[in-house]
Amino acid sequence: MENSQEKDRLRQIREALGLNQSEMAKKIGKTQKAWSTYETGENKISPAVYLKLGDLGFNIDWLKTGEGSLYLDDKLPIIKTPAEAIKRGLIPYYDIDVTAHVAEIFTDTNHASPAYWLDIPHFKGATACRVSGDSMAPEISSGDMILVKKINNPDVILWGEIYLVVTDETANNLCTIKKLYQGRTPDTFILRSINPEYAGDTIIPKQSIITIAHIIGCVKMF
Repeated sequence: MENSQEKDRLRQIREALGLNQSEMAKKIGKTQKAWSTYETGENKISPAVYLKLGDLGFNIDWLKTGEGSLYLDDKLPIIKTPAEAIKRGLIPYYDIDVTAHVAEIFTDTNHASPAYWLDIPHFKGATACRVSGDSMAPEISSGDMILVKKINNPDVILWGEIYLVVTDETANNLCTIKKLYQGRTPDTFILRSINPEYAGDTIIPKQSIITIAHIIGCVKMF
């Protein structure tokens, strides 16, 4: 009886993500046939699948016993319903390193689709993605999830706050997350790390900037 309840709860997880069996199997690195045997109760759920579902924010104790809530208390609830997500102002999460693949989420013709959608109050209009590198540690560390908002006017900057800055080849094609300050002249910016191991200012011409996005939140993942 317990196994029957567990397979039903597994189906609820898939439906909470808005995925069919084939899509769910792909998300956790399994075949559709393998996932189907979990939902029918033909095979036991493997430890690797439990770990993956936990990484996605689901409560494994709830899955096994039915006790508690569907989502982990220390994880953000995950939703994947694209049409409703946009209507409800949910936040797209891209499972990519923003400093390596910024073009995939900040161009007019995106090359990637969100891995899922997040329901985070007060951050409507933001985009979520992960970070690699520790130049902004401990405030933002490698593996953390950041919430960013692209800005349209580089003349309106909150100096001293953290931004994602992308430059063209005249400034060495930088794609970095740094604190931003006014340069010595109105046409330059200063980029500055928090981590003292990355000390030293980088000065870039304003005209070299392709994209600036304000880092408005960070979720520590470790």
